[in-house]
Amino acid sequence: MDKVEVEQYVSPEVSIKHACGVFGIWIPPDGQDSSINPATLPHAIFQGSLQNQHRGEESFGTAVGDGSQVHKPFTSMGLIRKAYEKYQSGETKLSGHVGIGHNRYSTQGSSRIENAAPFYSECELGQVALGQNGNLINALELQKELDVQGVRSVGTTDSELMVLTIASAPGDTWEEKIEYTLKKSKGSFSLAIITKDTLFAARDAFGNRPLYLAMFENNANPGFAISSETPAFGFLGEHIRDEVHPGEIVRIDADGVSRWQWADEVSDGFCGLEIAYLMRADGRLRNRIQLDAVRRALGAKLGQLYPVADAECATYIPESSRSSAEGYAEGLSEVLGRPVFPRTSMIKGRYGTLKGSFRGFISPDDDERNLVGKNNYFPFDWLIGKKIAMVDDSIIRGTTTGGVMDTVINRVGNLRNNGAKEVHLRIPWPPVSHSCPLGTDIQETGPMIYRDLGQNLNAVAQHLGVDSLEYLTPEQFQETVDEALGEHIGLCMGCVTGEYPLSLDGYSVSKLQLENIKLRHTTS
Repeated sequence: MDKVEVEQYVSPEVSIKHACGVFGIWIPPDGQDSSINPATLPHAIFQGSLQNQHRGEESFGTAVGDGSQVHKPFTSMGLIRKAYEKYQSGETKLSGHVGIGHNRYSTQGSSRIENAAPFYSECELGQVALGQNGNLINALELQKELDVQGVRSVGTTDSELMVLTIASAPGDTWEEKIEYTLKKSKGSFSLAIITKDTLFAARDAFGNRPLYLAMFENNANPGFAISSETPAFGFLGEHIRDEVHPGEIVRIDADGVSRWQWADEVSDGFCGLEIAYLMRADGRLRNRIQLDAVRRALGAKLGQLYPVADAECATYIPESSRSSAEGYAEGLSEVLGRPVFPRTSMIKGRYGTLKGSFRGFISPDDDERNLVGKNNYFPFDWLIGKKIAMVDDSIIRGTTTGGVMDTVINRVGNLRNNGAKEVHLRIPWPPVSHSCPLGTDIQETGPMIYRDLGQNLNAVAQHLGVDSLEYLTPEQFQETVDEALGEHIGLCMGCVTGEYPLSLDGYSVSKLQLENIKLRHTTS
């Protein structure tokens, strides 16, 4: 590896975060003898949302409808277990037959209780509550239209603007109001919406973020649920799953399930980083193939295209890159004609930090994220003196990866003063050099190690302290995913290529843009 000048680059301590999680459930209002009944519905929402915890650690909230009204949401900062304890010890107990839960990480608006979802509003038809996964690029336009109508928001998020737009939209039915709002909204959204007796799910026209529908039996009474990821349906027992399609609205009420397309044109633009990193490995794409199988295929492709000839084993940074590392070992073994075994090289602390952060990328606190990256990985002594191929799912800033590489190379053994002889880093997700306006907190003004080091792989490798570094290209990533799924799925790789599934002309997306507008209004 050629030496290059990298001393000028210091990874800033700015958190990179990923997509929120939504969960919703509907049961028949007369199912009092069912295991999930009006009294236990909130518990079911907590239970399902817990399996989406990896999608957001900043806050949790739930809203419930009982057939006559939607109760104002219960929200709490922090993890779901903390929210559940707060709910259990409180005086207010929700009851109903339809409800939603929301795990938040922020892409618009700061991390505070006013920005915790679900968001709630009222109109002549009654009450409505909404949770969103995604990000709107025209939030300022929605804000200005609401300002003209005299409608004021409490927080500073695009999700709140959507529910306020629904309540103020023209139309004699909720369906008309929701469809009007979806057509006014530009960007990425997978939505869970409730009225007093109905659960709605909706997805943007290019399906940027995942959203699934399930039907289950609840003591012989049919029930329905929606979720950002399929593992959240597990506690429901045997169930039938389906994908909420791009540009589709799903309505669930006492008359059953109705589905229709709200978008005039639909296309594929699913977030590729969901596949590489965010979604759980036991979750399913297109309702069939587990992410584990896709990530193994991506790892195998890395092993075939970018082998490490003298690697003694293949390992990974826990936990989301494990499947890719095992696939890399298989692909490398084929190329070398000898077995190269996957081996676990470290444990990730299962209890996180004292404040409860488990997943560095989605921690809302910079210091917390730094703690997760540098002090929550604990290496095994067998690393000492070994030549290893190390697989991670992606590199955006390089702070977490750099911290773990420093541990592997320099802080192994009884005295924490030893480490691996050679580390060759392999990454399935291509290098990130552009912002994401559609639901991942990668800001144009924020740090991106590959871009900031002049898109020079040698410079990035030297900064991380590794002996070599290779990524899949966008074309290789797309081809491998298609092969694993057995069909083509159009992916959004905007943070890699700068090309997005919708035009950004005339829009400048900033995380705190709504907050800055509100600040100017209050100080003028």
